[in-house]
Amino acid sequence: MENGYTKTDKQKLKAAFTILAILISGFLIFSYLMHHKKKIKRVKPHTITIYVNTQKVQTVNTNYQIPAYGRIKPSKQITLFPQVSGKIIYINPSFYEGSFVKKHDLLVKIDDADYKLKVKIQQAKLESLEEDLKIQIGKKKAAKIELYYAKKFIKNLSRQSQYLLLQKPYTKKIIDSINIAKSELENAKLNLERTAIKAPFDAYILNKYIDKGSTVSPSSKIADLVYAKEFYIEALINYNDIKYINLDNTTKAQFETANQKTYAAFKSISRSTDQDGIMAKLIFSFTPTKDITKYIILNNYVSVTIMGKKLDNICKIPINALRDNNTVWLYKNSKLHIKKIDVTFKSKKYAYTYDLGKNDEIVTSNIALPIEGIKLKKIDKNEQ
Repeated sequence: MENGYTKTDKQKLKAAFTILAILISGFLIFSYLMHHKKKIKRVKPHTITIYVNTQKVQTVNTNYQIPAYGRIKPSKQITLFPQVSGKIIYINPSFYEGSFVKKHDLLVKIDDADYKLKVKIQQAKLESLEEDLKIQIGKKKAAKIELYYAKKFIKNLSRQSQYLLLQKPYTKKIIDSINIAKSELENAKLNLERTAIKAPFDAYILNKYIDKGSTVSPSSKIADLVYAKEFYIEALINYNDIKYINLDNTTKAQFETANQKTYAAFKSISRSTDQDGIMAKLIFSFTPTKDITKYIILNNYVSVTIMGKKLDNICKIPINALRDNNTVWLYKNSKLHIKKIDVTFKSKKYAYTYDLGKNDEIVTSNIALPIEGIKLKKIDKNEQ
């Protein structure tokens, strides 16, 4: 121990002075830096200008267009049955599924030998009865003469006796038999004609059920035919869109088959909705041209555009100028203005609305980060 301090106390005192020296040094360095730091000047940010393509809004007169899907249906479809029985001895070479046949074309021939024989028998029967009638008429004339002389000897001859003496019952019976024979002959001739089965109208063969050598009866199917001169398109649309359509023949539907546009006229509207009560069925009629006839497939789905009511002075913009959430980018005073619009309807290429004016200018270019009020500059088309 020296001067009252131990070795340990001296070490503690030395450590304290060291810490104090470090703190004072740090404070002095901090003060120096604070008084001698360089002031950073604020630089005004550069204004960003985006170059864009623009397009004036067009005002047009058009029709409300409703896109839909439709199915091609036959306007008339029948199943052909024979009216007589027999063996098929002939089939038209054009009688096969998918083929076209004209009205009155012979499709199938049933063996008519029995039916020809029946006609001959009925013809002979009729001729025989007609000969009997001639004989009876001769007897009737002779009976009249006999009755004339009989009245001189027999007074008060009853009407019934006179009726019998004139052989009127026999004459009437032969006449009735002749009428029956004529009917039977007509029926035999009709059955003979029915052995030739012909197309009832211009048609396509949808299904064929028989072949040469088949035996058929009136309950046997021959073929399914569809009318070739008119077809229907059954289109489903949202029930709420009906108000945009004139339910008369002025309403047209456009569809495409084999890259050819075809128009169909409004025919009728189904009196019931679909099972969910959302979609209404419209029926359109069209006559196929020679160019598209071979491409028509029944029950095939086609894309249909229904032309509804007239819309006057409506604005038309390119469909790619319509942005997310039905917004458009407008060029106003060299700045970007983002506007939400109510779209009346859309087609494949355009959107139509009444929320724009003919003086509005649409931005058609894409902007990576569209911000309201950002500065724009139109691209000079002569420099492109």
